[in-house]
Amino acid sequence: FEKNPRNDWNYGTAHHPIVDSYLEIGPVTNGEKPITLPRGRLMATVLRSDGTADVLGYGVVRDASPGVAILAQMGAARGLRGRRERVSYTEVTPFREYEESFAIRLQNDSSEDVEVRVVEHLYRAPVFEIVKADTEYTATAPQIIEFRPLVKAGGSRVVNYTVRYRW
Repeated sequence: FEKNPRNDWNYGTAHHPIVDSYLEIGPVTNGEKPITLPRGRLMATVLRSDGTADVLGYGVVRDASPGVAILAQMGAARGLRGRRERVSYTEVTPFREYEESFAIRLQNDSSEDVEVRVVEHLYRAPVFEIVKADTEYTATAPQIIEFRPLVKAGGSRVVNYTVRYRW
């Protein structure tokens, strides 16, 4: 019996508390024709009413196809922290079916409400079922789901879900 991502009870439990900030750009068009943004560094600023600008962050534009939105990673989000904790792991059918539950705890210390994009990679097996979730989610790719909870200013939010894997 060899441990692997399918049956190692401790696999996938590591996390880091930093919440990354991303800027979604595009798709960029020139009239009706889509254009490709060039590769390179990006500086995002916000213009104040008095004409001065605040730097929001720096990112990198990598390869992008024309007409497709890109995500530029801007660094750590100010005032946001996250923690992913597995709360249960059970073997439903020995060597055939496992079920595990997670709690994703989000803390917003900023003065604004923030929508957080929580991406979960369902890594144990390609056949899975979300048996319980307290927050709405969407499947964005094979074995990837995404939650988008709103975290109030100065508050916290917990996203709970349970996934069952079969093989």
